Amino acid sequence: MQESKSFPSLNIISNIFLVFGFAVFGAIIGILVGVGITRVQESGTFIFWKLLDSQSKFTQIDAGAYSKIIAKSTEDKLYTWDCNIKNDCQWIETQNLQKIDYNDWVQKGTSCQFPVNPPLKDPPGKVVECIFTRWVAGEGAGVDYYALLEDGKVWHWKKSGDMYGYLFLIFISTSICCILGIMIGIEYVNRRMQRKQHKNSNLSYFTRN
Repeated sequence: MQESKSFPSLNIISNIFLVFGFAVFGAIIGILVGVGITRVQESGTFIFWKLLDSQSKFTQIDAGAYSKIIAKSTEDKLYTWDCNIKNDCQWIETQNLQKIDYNDWVQKGTSCQFPVNPPLKDPPGKVVECIFTRWVAGEGAGVDYYALLEDGKVWHWKKSGDMYGYLFLIFISTSICCILGIMIGIEYVNRRMQRKQHKNSNLSYFTRN
């Protein structure tokens, strides 16, 4: 009698381990998916050049303080690309923004293929001048490219990353896949138990007959 009573408990333990195994497997898949997504984001594969539209044509660009871009128009006026809290951006005329000296963090050239960190795609036109800046803020970091083309338009390419954002993404993908693993494990255990019950009922039927 003691041996027969031990079978249900063994089945329960084995089922728990099965569900746990599915959960662990789901968590591993989630980690791999999260890391893969963050690597794709970090590579900048799906980041494209954005036109900083303006009514004016520009003849020169320079780097300004606070990661600003200064553009000189054909009317000999200076403009900077300014964004407010709502991320509404536009060119505004400026006279007080000073240029900064170029260094390892801020570079200028006639091409956007800087050795330190070139973007994946060239701007949509012939580049006259290009400025590269990289920055660090708290736990985040990023790079900006500003390209002045032959047609007098300025284009922008930006890649930024946040360590906490990456960790949160990995956490979300791990949690979702772990929950899916638990659900699949429970479904698998239920079907397994149903098959056993069906098999036992068939055996008892043939035994009686």
